[in-house]
Amino acid sequence: MVDTITIQWDAYQLSPKMLSAIRYLNQYSVEELLTELPPPMKHVGKEATFDYRVYTTYPHGEVEKVYILLNGFAERANTPDAAIKGLLSYLLAQQVDSRKHAVVVISGLFSFPAKTRADLLRQRSGALEVLAREVAWLLESRFNNCKTVTVSGYSLGGVMAPLVARAIDRRQCAVIDQVCCGEPNYAITSMTKLELLKRVSHASAYRNDQIRATTIKPYITVKKTPSSKGGMVIFRMKQYRPLFRYAPSMRLVAHDLGLQAGDYPPSSADIQLKEALCYCAGKGIRLNLLRAEHSSLCHEKPFGELLKLLDREALGKRLLIVVRGTKADHGIEEHRSLSAPFLIKPELYDSSLGTTRATER
Repeated sequence: MVDTITIQWDAYQLSPKMLSAIRYLNQYSVEELLTELPPPMKHVGKEATFDYRVYTTYPHGEVEKVYILLNGFAERANTPDAAIKGLLSYLLAQQVDSRKHAVVVISGLFSFPAKTRADLLRQRSGALEVLAREVAWLLESRFNNCKTVTVSGYSLGGVMAPLVARAIDRRQCAVIDQVCCGEPNYAITSMTKLELLKRVSHASAYRNDQIRATTIKPYITVKKTPSSKGGMVIFRMKQYRPLFRYAPSMRLVAHDLGLQAGDYPPSSADIQLKEALCYCAGKGIRLNLLRAEHSSLCHEKPFGELLKLLDREALGKRLLIVVRGTKADHGIEEHRSLSAPFLIKPELYDSSLGTTRATER
């Protein structure tokens, strides 16, 4: 049984808790916020390296609940826009969680050592599983008193969220209370990394509208993209410059991301969104899934079939959130005031106007 919430883009109104978080951010300039943010840190594991930020007021050894937020492809944890995004989620978590908690934002830019890259090339997939294990190791090593975890993400993060949850569950270092899988790349059949990157480059025609709809002034300041084609080319070059430096590793991530599909090579089962979601469903872990009506990456038909499969596997609750409207495409995450509740507490959508709820079998 799946609970479904439909959000109408043009009618959506923010919950009081989200409004409170936005009012706090809008009191400050970008410069003022950045001076108060926790510094980015680097995880250097045996199999992978990535940046991350931890938002908390508690010593790491006292934290009981962790929210792991997984960024999109090549979205770094050390940029101003990612930092403000993490702070928004933390301000929301402070209002809804009375436990000693932390929000951990994981970069979407990764590096593998040469030996790991060679192994992955030989196996022809497996990068996402390696990353999931490293995130689980980070959780266990930094938060040794953690009892429960929420794992969330959009796009690449949406694909990785159930993989990370599965890795944490297998390590038995914490209990997964819910997995929030937003706008994962999911198609009928797998695609090459080149086909995937072409789709991603045209993922949203409304990015600036989505950013402005956030109403978070500091975020709009650092995130708004140029309106001219020439300005956009320069913007993209600056944005993806670090990606070129990490290209030998990130092409392995892109390859695994392209394999996500209803019909995929059997040898890639260990990195598949479908397999990880079924694992979580079979364990009784609550699953929250979100897709946009006009998504170019999360396709409606195979995603619907995936929901039916989960219905047969599931022991726990499932919530499907569908965002409808002309501007509801894969860039929906940029509307932070709409997307942030999904990462922390999807139940907050229930109290917002412009939503409808249904229960389906």
